[in-house]
Amino acid sequence: MRETNRRRKWTAAEKLRIVLAGMQEGVEVSELCRREGINPTQYYVLWLAEETAGFGIGDLPRQANATGCVPGTSRARTGPDEGGGRGDHGRESGAKKNVFALEDHGKMPVELQERVHEEVQQTQDRSGWPVDKTLEALGVSRTTYYRWLRDEAWAKSQSDPPSRPVQPYEALPEEKSAVRDYALRHPELRHRELAWRMVDEDVVYLSPSTVYRILKREDLVCPWRRRKKRRREEDEKARWPNEIWATDLKYVAVGARNYYLISFLDEYSRYIVHHELLPSMDGHSVSLAAQAALETLPVDAAGKVQVKPAIRSDNGSGYISREFGSVLDEHGLTHHRITPHCPEENGLMERANRTIGEALEDEDLDNYLTAVGVLGKIMDWYNEERLHSALDFLRPADYYRGNPDELRHARRQKLAEARHHRKEKNLQLRQPTLPFTSEETVA
Repeated sequence: MRETNRRRKWTAAEKLRIVLAGMQEGVEVSELCRREGINPTQYYVLWLAEETAGFGIGDLPRQANATGCVPGTSRARTGPDEGGGRGDHGRESGAKKNVFALEDHGKMPVELQERVHEEVQQTQDRSGWPVDKTLEALGVSRTTYYRWLRDEAWAKSQSDPPSRPVQPYEALPEEKSAVRDYALRHPELRHRELAWRMVDEDVVYLSPSTVYRILKREDLVCPWRRRKKRRREEDEKARWPNEIWATDLKYVAVGARNYYLISFLDEYSRYIVHHELLPSMDGHSVSLAAQAALETLPVDAAGKVQVKPAIRSDNGSGYISREFGSVLDEHGLTHHRITPHCPEENGLMERANRTIGEALEDEDLDNYLTAVGVLGKIMDWYNEERLHSALDFLRPADYYRGNPDELRHARRQKLAEARHHRKEKNLQLRQPTLPFTSEETVA
């Protein structure tokens, strides 16, 4: 008796193997189907959709219901070769709609939309199916599919990044250029002193933080390591001019020998009230310099000083001498000597000496008269021109003889006026805003 020809039954593993082989680059599906003995239509319509949905290829959603059946298929997978009572006499079931579980089109991720585009294009290229037929097999409506295409085309057309919102108080291009040029002309200044110098010289009116950002963008900021320093107690700090004077001696090389620079500094304003270049550091020389410093203070009819600052010094031989003590006693001044081996207690004077020493590094001191003239210029620069970080970047002379509160207010006024002008220009207002009032200030 002749054996009846029956169609071959493919297991789930064999179907998955053939589907994955057809998805590889350079593989012709028609040649693959001929080699495996299957119909290309069966491969695209049934197996590709069923195996992709059943085995999670491309991370497509696939969930089983309570009966064990997978949505989009005609039966539950109870075994690789079981017919499961399909009632189709061993034949493969036809493709069902929604085999990808794409019924919620409005919430579909962009990745799945792109996968649907790829499936439609591959099916059209390999089998010649029209788009509508492929969409019907996938369970996606034409309206939804072409809406995806329009959204994708619109997104590609918006290639330019969104413009940055206008910052009304952003520094103007000409201000940024002025900051850069000024910083290149003064490489020795840090950003805080640079900012206040430009305000005082009417270059630009920008805060130190804005100047820092501009310099950082131009790669003109030198990082520095913050050092720990001793904090002085409040009762050790001067509260008004000529309350506490600090003094110290510093070696200065002049020609082939050393001289001694003695300075008297007002701790409140950091103003050097007197300095001398001494040939010796004995008690007689130091006491004469102290007398000259005290003569800068206002005196009464008897020749006594009306203001009596406390003198702070180290324990050098000139400061502990009888002559120096006699000068202080004559004027009724107190003398506070710091703890031995603790120069930080006289830190304000030590820091001023360091600044003076740095200024002397580029000078060639051949003789005594040249050294005196150079030191006079350095002291004028230190007192009248240099912006001091501990004084809100004002000059020592502003604190010693001037009104620092008035100067700070003038700076804030300049910054506020510049912000007002910058806001109008950045927003490109066709009509000018209300006139600037003096109450608009910057903290």
